[in-house]
Amino acid sequence: MKEFEKKVKKRIFFSRIYIATIIIFIILTRIFSNDEIPLDFISGFSVGIGAVMMFYMAQYHKALKSEEELEKLYIEETDERQQYIKSMIGSSSITASIVIFTLGMLVSSFFNLTVFITLLIALMTLIIVTLAFKIYYNKKL
Repeated sequence: MKEFEKKVKKRIFFSRIYIATIIIFIILTRIFSNDEIPLDFISGFSVGIGAVMMFYMAQYHKALKSEEELEKLYIEETDERQQYIKSMIGSSSITASIVIFTLGMLVSSFFNLTVFITLLIALMTLIIVTLAFKIYYNKKL
């Protein structure tokens, strides 16, 4: 359980670093940038991710205060059924994403070359990353 406690503390540490980085980024971009629209989107997106991280940080702090809560979190994260469900979600969502990108490329090829090329690059990146992880995990496991 001590190993899991260290893992949870590490998550909290990296979440704090992320949140501090976002705050610094937002302050610096507000000072030095002229274009508002992309910065507003990036800032909002980053703050949203930070809010989710703060939610999980609160759960982790709660778990660290109680041995019972820490054990409950450990069981939840190491449950074989949950791990299998996560792997199935990942596999299915990658397949669905590839199909959606391909259909998007097909439709966009009739209307806009720039959108077509962008979707093609995104699709190729997704496929390369998927294959890289497949090779990595086949060698690891």
